[in-house]
Amino acid sequence: MVVIHEPRSRHVRHLILLMSLFLAYLAMCMVFFVVHERTAVARQTLTSLRSNVQQQCAHFNTIIDIQFDSLESLAKFAGQRDTLNDEETMALANATVSSGDLSRILIIKPSGTGFANDGAVTNVARRSYFLQALSGARALSDPLSSSVDSQTKVVLAVPITDTDGVIRGVVGGAYSIGQLNKFLFSDLYQGSGYPILLTSGGVLISTSAEEFPAGYQNFYDYCASMELLGGADPEQVREDFANGASGYFIARSNGEVRYMVYQAAGLGNGWMMCYTVTSQEAGSDYSFIIQDVFYLGTAVLLGVLVLLAAVLHLSLRERRRLLRQAQTDPLTGLLNRSSTVECVTDWLTGSGCHGALMMLDLDNFKEINDAWGHQAGDAILALTADLLRAHFRQSDVVGRIGGDEFMVLMKDVSSRSVVEQHMCRLCEEFRLLTHPDYPQITLSCSVGAAMAPNQGRTFEELYAHADRALYCAKHRGKDSCSIYTEDSA
Repeated sequence: MVVIHEPRSRHVRHLILLMSLFLAYLAMCMVFFVVHERTAVARQTLTSLRSNVQQQCAHFNTIIDIQFDSLESLAKFAGQRDTLNDEETMALANATVSSGDLSRILIIKPSGTGFANDGAVTNVARRSYFLQALSGARALSDPLSSSVDSQTKVVLAVPITDTDGVIRGVVGGAYSIGQLNKFLFSDLYQGSGYPILLTSGGVLISTSAEEFPAGYQNFYDYCASMELLGGADPEQVREDFANGASGYFIARSNGEVRYMVYQAAGLGNGWMMCYTVTSQEAGSDYSFIIQDVFYLGTAVLLGVLVLLAAVLHLSLRERRRLLRQAQTDPLTGLLNRSSTVECVTDWLTGSGCHGALMMLDLDNFKEINDAWGHQAGDAILALTADLLRAHFRQSDVVGRIGGDEFMVLMKDVSSRSVVEQHMCRLCEEFRLLTHPDYPQITLSCSVGAAMAPNQGRTFEELYAHADRALYCAKHRGKDSCSIYTEDSA
C-alpha cells in the first residue's frame, strides 16, 4: 500500500504546487491588469476632460461675443442720433434687454454720466470698463455682486462713434455670468461635476457648486489644502494661472479623489475656466471593466473555466467590435444614418430638450466625382468628417446619412444667434479646407437648421424643417446657411 500511495501523494503535492504557482501567476496578471486599466482610464478621462473644457471655452466666448454684438448694434444707432439718450435710443435699449440676456443697459456720456434703460442715472466716470471703452476698445469689467438679485454680473462696454469715427460716449450692459453655469458642462457626466470661473489671481467669479471654495481666501489656498495625487502642484497652478496656461491636477479632498482641469477662458482678461469631477463619476463610463474583472476572477477560482472565460471575453470583444461596425459609416467613421436617427430620436424623448438639428451638403460634389474620380470624392468625404468632429462638441451627434449629406444635432443650445454663428463659421472653415492630395479642389458647403423644440418635437418634424432650410440655402446660390422660418415653408 505504501508503494501505491506514495506516488499519488507526490502527484497531489505537485498538482497543488503547480496550481498554486498558476494561481499566483494569474493573481499577478490580475493585479497588473487592474493597475494598467486604472492608469488607462485616468489618462483617457483627463484627455476627455481637457478636450471638453477647450470646447466649452470656445462656446463661452461665442456667447460673450453675441452680447458685445448686441451692444455694438445699439451703439451704432445711438451714434447717429443728435442726443445719445433720446427716446428712440432708450426704447431700443429696453427692447435689447427684453429680447436678450442683458439685464440692464447704460447709455454713458463722455463725462461718465450714465442713463439706464430703467430710468436710473449714475456716474461711472472712474470705472475702468468705461475708460477702456471710451478709448475705442471693447471692455469687460471685473465681476460684481448685484444688490438687486445677488447674482454675479459683469459689465460689457463698447464705444459710441459717429459717422466720422469720433467717440461720443459708451454703451454698457450688465450680464449675469452666473447664468452660464446652467448649461456649461451640463451634459458632461450627467451634471455631477461643476465648472469654476476664476480670475488669474485665483478669485472666484462664478460656479454652479453651492459652496466653493468655502473657507479659503482664493483658489490657490484651496489647492494647497488638498492631498496632491498627480499633476500640477499649487505653485505650478499659480504659475499656470498667471501665464494663462492649461493644466490639471488630481487630489483628495474630504475623502474624495477629484480631477481638476483648467485653461484660459480666452477673453483676454486673465480669467480661467476650470472643471472638477470626482474620480468615481469620471470613471463611470468605464464601469464595464469591473464586470470583466469579476468574470476573470471567477474563472481563476474555478480553474477549469479559464478557457471558457477567455472565449467569453473574446466573444464580448468581437461583439462590441461588430456593434461599433454596425453603428458607424465605414468611410468616415461617423455614425451611419440609422444610428444618427436613433440618437436624435432618443434625445428628443427627454424633457427640456433645447438644440438645433443641422443638415449639411457639400456643394458641387458630383462634379468632384466626375472630374477627379470616386477616390478623390471619398478622400473629400473623410476630410469633411474630420472637420465636423473638430468643429462640434463631443456631446453633439454627428453622422453621415448618405452620399455627401451629413446631419448634426447640437445639444443644449437655445439661441438662434449661437446656432447661426456656428453655421457661418462652419461655412468659412469649409472654404479654407484643402486635401493635400487634391489641392486643386475647392470646397464649400450649404447648411440648413431647425430649432428644437420650437420647430419640431419629433425627428420627422425637425428633419423636414432642417431639410427645407437647407433647400433655401442652396437656392440662394450655395455656400451659405439658413435657419428654418415660417417663410421657408
